[in-house]
Amino acid sequence: MRIPPRRARRLLFGISIGLVSLLVAVFVADRVIGRLDLFGVNYPKETLRWRTEMTELRLYRPDGTLDLDGELFAQKPNVTVEFGSFTIAVNSLGFRGPEIAKQKPTGTYRVLALGDSVTLGWGVNDDVTFVRRLERALNAQGGGRRFEVVNTGHLMYDTTQELALLRDRGLALDPDLVLLTFVVNDIEPTRDLAEALLRMQAEPPQPPTGIRPWLQRRFAEWLPSLHSLWEHYSQYAVADSAPAADGPVPRPEDSEVGKRGWERSKAALLEIRDLCAARGIPLLVLDHTLPPIPSLPEFCAEHGIACHDLRFTPEEGKLPMYNSVRDPHANALGNQLLYEKLRRALKDAGLFDLR
Repeated sequence: MRIPPRRARRLLFGISIGLVSLLVAVFVADRVIGRLDLFGVNYPKETLRWRTEMTELRLYRPDGTLDLDGELFAQKPNVTVEFGSFTIAVNSLGFRGPEIAKQKPTGTYRVLALGDSVTLGWGVNDDVTFVRRLERALNAQGGGRRFEVVNTGHLMYDTTQELALLRDRGLALDPDLVLLTFVVNDIEPTRDLAEALLRMQAEPPQPPTGIRPWLQRRFAEWLPSLHSLWEHYSQYAVADSAPAADGPVPRPEDSEVGKRGWERSKAALLEIRDLCAARGIPLLVLDHTLPPIPSLPEFCAEHGIACHDLRFTPEEGKLPMYNSVRDPHANALGNQLLYEKLRRALKDAGLFDLR
């Protein structure tokens, strides 16, 4: 059956209007989602801003030789960046938090907090972090001493970087207590990323060709918020589609990357232990590994390192304690829970009995 030309034109016009309206609606929805940061879609973009605006590479020693066992990167001093719902302000020493003197003032008890983004308190303001909650609680107990808690957390830091920071900058602050928050990132060597960066600088990779890579790049460019959600849920879809393995649940430290990273972490933990012991500084390792790394408390017990549980329970995991769907870091409630666990750890260690 042949459609009359006039009717065909009207039908084509209606389809065109419908398609244009759909495209406009999708574009507007993308911008609204990004503007309001619904579902935490800006998380990848914000962490990229942190890396590009707030950090500097430290791949080389002062003599110009390559050092892949150092800090690798560090926050720039005196930088403040607003990330929408939260702000990170870095002091003159390169650490998040208020300004402090490098030389510890008389009558001050100084706590040095080592760790990654959990310690840094990604996604919340400084006063909400469990590190700053600890400082307030310590100062509220009275006794005539002043307390400072130095937050040296950096996104993606592993134990080797935390060792380098303690050795090269932390000990100069004369800490009275060192807290190391250990997470799964600790056995995922950041050195691998540094080596990949050096390879890319030597031989810049060529972008993939073809219609599908081109469409993916345009999707990310034109609809960044929806692309962020698509990336997030596609990762879960791949994980859910993987066949379930028979036998015991694999441990993070038994994977190919985990084995290499765990060996590096163990060596770094022993050196951190020895550095602290030589100066009479108590060291507490806070186990926040999710999923758990069973070898960590076993190793610490074997080598005389105090290790305390800072992991969320399954019941706590059901609470709204994360920043967003896209950003799995602890929000205000999550940081309150972390502080409560830290408070119990300090009491169990015989250091402080805080309220």
